[in-house]
Amino acid sequence: MGENSDNGFSEKLYIFDGSTLNEIYSDYSNPLLYEMNGEVYVTISNKIYKCVDDRLELWKEFPANIYYGNVLGRSEKDFFGSGYEGILHYNGTDLVNLYATQLELQGVLIFGKDVFFGGYNRTGTGYNYVIIRGTLKEI
Repeated sequence: MGENSDNGFSEKLYIFDGSTLNEIYSDYSNPLLYEMNGEVYVTISNKIYKCVDDRLELWKEFPANIYYGNVLGRSEKDFFGSGYEGILHYNGTDLVNLYATQLELQGVLIFGKDVFFGGYNRTGTGYNYVIIRGTLKEI
């Protein structure tokens, strides 16, 4: 991932094949990179792309008024995301709001059945950092 700030902040994504750096994406829409289960995912707004054969391929698109990013979890049928109204979970079929909050979700750690979400919200004087703990159901 790279950035060019000559004209705003153009985000660029590249694939390195061992000898050559190949650009696969360039735009101003703030893509974010994630790894889950050995696969590379890119979120751009409400869309999730997989990196397939040196290109981005649309994998999932959620409603723009609900989902805005993150692919954090164990598999394509069990991951967490961020939404405008809280922490979201995708179970392979449904995207469900698990916890109502205005926090910006920054990450998730999963230890057995325990899951920890790190996040923050902006206050008048800076940031308020929070850790939320939950318990996972069996899959």
